[in-house]
Amino acid sequence: MTTIDTDQRNVAVDRGQGCDDHTLVSCMQSGDRDALTQLYRRHVRAVYAYAGTLMQSRDEVEDVVQETFVTALERLKVSALIDRSALPWLLTTTRYKSFNRNRAKTKRMLNESSDEHEQERLASPGADELVIAAELRTSLDAAVAELSEIDQTVYEICLVDGSTYAQAAQVLSTTPGAVRNRLARIRQRLRGELRTLKGSTP
Repeated sequence: MTTIDTDQRNVAVDRGQGCDDHTLVSCMQSGDRDALTQLYRRHVRAVYAYAGTLMQSRDEVEDVVQETFVTALERLKVSALIDRSALPWLLTTTRYKSFNRNRAKTKRMLNESSDEHEQERLASPGADELVIAAELRTSLDAAVAELSEIDQTVYEICLVDGSTYAQAAQVLSTTPGAVRNRLARIRQRLRGELRTLKGSTP
């Protein structure tokens, strides 16, 4: 498996020098590993900080960061860049890597605790409501997955992490007004999805 030295996250890089992300990703698609290293050094601090809000331990954070950049080497295309920046794609990938790890961890914990007491708890009053809520959450996650990569990033930064428009704008290299308008459209779309889901839930 391809690995990257995560200790390089401490290397200071002048973002104003060298190639832009568009050029680096083009080089990566041609098999240039040095381009991946430069992309890593440019964005690893932001990716590491974001993974730190999603995972509980430093080891898990470093694993997610590693997986994100390995996936970038394997799958990131120039066409996926937003305003010539790879950061939105990297943050979205970080979110999904973290989500998959947390889901697997939760599944293991539930399997380990599936004793008689747990079965009685699930059969107690209110279990149906919990199941319905879980189904709605799963459906909402699926709806979010249908959003564009930039919309998914805005959703995660603003609605999941609770960042302000200004903070999101800084990450995405855009304006707070643009973030606000995009988020309004995202909310409207997801509200429609939820109304449809609730209407179809027994």
